[in-house]
Amino acid sequence: MNQLFSLTKEPFLVGETNFSAFLNRPQRLQGGLLFLCLQSHAVLSTELISREITRSTKVTLLPGTILTLHEATPDFKGRFVVFPGNYLMK
Repeated sequence: MNQLFSLTKEPFLVGETNFSAFLNRPQRLQGGLLFLCLQSHAVLSTELISREITRSTKVTLLPGTILTLHEATPDFKGRFVVFPGNYLMK
């Protein structure tokens, strides 16, 4: 299962991803996501708005956002922090 969709017993999850699970497959995030591009570039869309992501780009996505990866270079990757969907409501 994709770690961006499921949280363990810990409230936050930290790791690296290339968003390959989102390639041409729109998916709704269950939790929030903070992302920092470490290298290369990709084109992501949230809802219907496409954005180019390049090195040092920071992305913040709220729970329930629909995310799609449209294209990425083979070496695209970044660090992420996922937090529970109800975290902002407390």
